[in-house]
Amino acid sequence: MAKGTNPAGTIIASVLITLIISGAGMYFGLPLLFPNMNHEFVEPSDLDEYAQLSEIEDDGIVVQSRYMESKENAFITDNDLTPTKMPGTEMNFTTRGNTKLAVSFEATILFHMSSDFSISTKYNMTLSINGEQNKSTRLSYYSSSPLGDTTEFVENVHIEFESGPLSAGTYTINVYWYSLLDASFGSTQLVAATSSYQYPRSIYVQELKV
Repeated sequence: MAKGTNPAGTIIASVLITLIISGAGMYFGLPLLFPNMNHEFVEPSDLDEYAQLSEIEDDGIVVQSRYMESKENAFITDNDLTPTKMPGTEMNFTTRGNTKLAVSFEATILFHMSSDFSISTKYNMTLSINGEQNKSTRLSYYSSSPLGDTTEFVENVHIEFESGPLSAGTYTINVYWYSLLDASFGSTQLVAATSSYQYPRSIYVQELKV
């Protein structure tokens, strides 16, 4: 053994050198092995009534998503036989191209029938992308005799579908509704919201890689 050499000091120095080399290797090497470690998740930002995610999510499928809610007053009656847009229920969504949209609509809808209503009432609700791709649902009620009292009940509505492949551009998602049958006896209403009835309705859209 060389004169003046301290075995304990030699061991400590070796350990420190090993730790420094290992640390440097992990700092520069891990990003090469796991490139996604540098991915920064962007929190949703408030855009009026919208919330949007603009970064690609971890599964690599969802490109961006957006959500909206509305409590704007909206109702139709059984003699509204022409399709109209549901007030406050519309979203413009800009795609990046070579993608498709998954769209969904949720609402709690109030059925209101007058006391002299009888027979049948039917309504149609349609979730639409640019008025070209869409999916509908039907709400109806039947009574073989006059109700005798004003009658109300709620229906939970859910509509969803995926579009075909879309090019880059801005697409309008909205909901149309109308009566399919003018009630022969009494009257009916389909209510999404009024000053005294405030269940929210929502649209949720995801842009997906094709």
